[in-house]
Amino acid sequence: MDESTKRYSYGPLIESIQQLLALINEGIKNLDFVNDPNIELSKEGWRFYLDDKSIIANMMIDSVLYYPQIRSVKSSIVQNMLADDLIKVVNDNLGVETDESGYLISENNDKKIPITLLGRLAKGSIIGVDAIMECFG
Repeated sequence: MDESTKRYSYGPLIESIQQLLALINEGIKNLDFVNDPNIELSKEGWRFYLDDKSIIANMMIDSVLYYPQIRSVKSSIVQNMLADDLIKVVNDNLGVETDESGYLISENNDKKIPITLLGRLAKGSIIGVDAIMECFG
């Protein structure tokens, strides 16, 4: 279980890559628009533009995990805790610091926050944050 869930963090297995390459070689999967295209919403779906090419997609799946950015989280709870200095942000605003039990560490040393955070936005000293199973460790 642990090894299979690490694929979410560390990328696909060789067999999955081979299957993806087969789909590309057969023309089923198109990679012409993966390098920063312009995208416009249309009645038919999303129109992708890149250089002199254009294509419409009527379905999109975002499977890319961006690096953790705590300041990009839109949750009002997170935004208010940031504004009130209730959570300690790790350098470069990537995530928040937690203690060994997963509890948030406050910027204000006088306040203890009884909220735990696990996952990519947490930088804990004991609980791992890269693999799904480690988040439940």
